[in-house]
Amino acid sequence: MSPAVLAAAAFMMKPLAIVPAVAAAVLLLCGLRGGRTGREPHCRRCNQDLSSLGSNHCPKCGLLLMPGDVAYGSRQRRCKVVLVASLLVAISVAGLALLGCGWK
Repeated sequence: MSPAVLAAAAFMMKPLAIVPAVAAAVLLLCGLRGGRTGREPHCRRCNQDLSSLGSNHCPKCGLLLMPGDVAYGSRQRRCKVVLVASLLVAISVAGLALLGCGWK
């Protein structure tokens, strides 16, 4: 194949490597943020456990606790999602490197 054809093919393949990289970044952020598990009340601002609270203020940050300021459950990272996202990032970066994206 001629170099011009290879360059055109590489140019057309770059979006195919960028899309999984963006999707992997979103998955990575979601996995690191985690989801809430359990039923214990927590302060949304500082994540203080409020299960044995006797007042309507958070003992750690002093937030006046309204119904929307209390989250139920504690955050747990999703390790499998982080692992899959990390692999997707590595594959996407390797694909971009093979396509010659101009990094030095």
